[in-house]
Amino acid sequence: MKKLINFKQIKIDQQLFFLFLSSFFATLLIPNNKFYILLFLFFGFILFFYFKKSFFETIFLTFIFSLPFENSIREWIYQITPRLFENVTNSGYILYFGISIKLILATTIFLFLIFKKETLINQKKILTLENFLILIFLLIACINTLFKINTLGPIFGLIRIWMAVLIFITSKIFFSKNKNIFFIFITSLYFFSIIIGGIQLIKQKPLGKYIELTPSFSQDFGYSTTDGDKQYRVSGFISHPVYFASFLSILLPIYIGVVLTKLKEISFSWKSLFIAISIVLGCLIIFGTLSRSAFLTLLISLFLLRKLILQKIIIPLSKIKRIKNISFFIFSLTLIGTIIFIIPRIKSFTLLFAENGNGSIRFELIKKSLEMIFQNPLGVGLNNFTNELIKLDIPPSLYGFIVPVHNTFLIFFTELGIPGGIIFTIFIFSIFLKNFFKNKKNVLNYSIWIGILTFIINSQIHPLFNLDPTFDLLMLVLAYYSIANKKINV
Repeated sequence: MKKLINFKQIKIDQQLFFLFLSSFFATLLIPNNKFYILLFLFFGFILFFYFKKSFFETIFLTFIFSLPFENSIREWIYQITPRLFENVTNSGYILYFGISIKLILATTIFLFLIFKKETLINQKKILTLENFLILIFLLIACINTLFKINTLGPIFGLIRIWMAVLIFITSKIFFSKNKNIFFIFITSLYFFSIIIGGIQLIKQKPLGKYIELTPSFSQDFGYSTTDGDKQYRVSGFISHPVYFASFLSILLPIYIGVVLTKLKEISFSWKSLFIAISIVLGCLIIFGTLSRSAFLTLLISLFLLRKLILQKIIIPLSKIKRIKNISFFIFSLTLIGTIIFIIPRIKSFTLLFAENGNGSIRFELIKKSLEMIFQNPLGVGLNNFTNELIKLDIPPSLYGFIVPVHNTFLIFFTELGIPGGIIFTIFIFSIFLKNFFKNKKNVLNYSIWIGILTFIINSQIHPLFNLDPTFDLLMLVLAYYSIANKKINV
């Protein structure tokens, strides 16, 4: 009987994987908002009527399916900071806010939890340390916004934090009883990300799809590097290449941990070859974003997982001559192409801290951030960084870069004050360091830990908060990791 139940569960998991994967790829066929909405309705319809999921499960799964996408049904442009110079776009700061599918679903889940309190009450140890910390963080954001509500910017930021908290708490509730779905979601999303990124890399331009958030000034050509040799940068379905790189940096190590633990029979080398190619493609897409911080996190991820990759892929592939030759040819060709492609970007490292270099500008923004923290220890308000920036004595190098500080932790310290920054930091590291030595012995948990590590590193160089879905993905991953060792009672 036990074997039969396991078999049925495996079959259901395979069907759910196919539903997620096919639905992700269906987004490439969407021409407009109406079909975009229809896809999510169809996704929920299949979950409710075919998979017999409850209302909460259906809404939650549709919600996490929507997390990677920032497309809006209705969108508004809000000028947070007026331009210093009328003819210089980046001398002011614009924020886009829209009614998105995930915002609608988040509201639905929130209302469901309000009216179905037993869903929360029935959860054992609901007031865990991490839950307490994230709720305190939300409370600080609410109080801060109440006193900084002179513009709409703080409200938009508060909505984003509220959604992140909701993702964390509801994901803990759901994954406590449905751990496999976390890996189904991550794996299907990874495949979708590397395919759309791979096609962009080959074509060296956007695909022209509705789902791509390419900038209005370069719909045909996408993003290019702004220092060194001009090169196209892969951005996938996200609004900027560095955000897509950070997003994929979280997915890659988790995907490696998931698929390689499934290779029980290391002699099944054709399967090993397929997995190896999918990992190599993920690495190539990260290189294709030309995000230098992601280069670093990629090397760290591969280094930390080197033993697993060696045992499960390299050794099996080296045992069968025919596959060995195919693998050698593919990887040699890939290596040569990668070296040729990234050498110009590596050369640009020398320009990072030159006058007006990206590194120099980031450093100036960090200095101004610290100055704001000293002057406003309780915070300047969410999305108010740029408003406060222009009030300071800024160097000419920043005149064309009125943007948030490129450090996620400093964003919270600056905009929510020292209390908010400290609570957020403690929240992240209370989970990141939780049961580390125990989790290090578990391949899946260790790979998730590496995924969180990539965010911590990338967030020191990028504002990974309310401009892309990376922060949402982080909350989902943190939620699972916080209950990774919890046993499922069936």
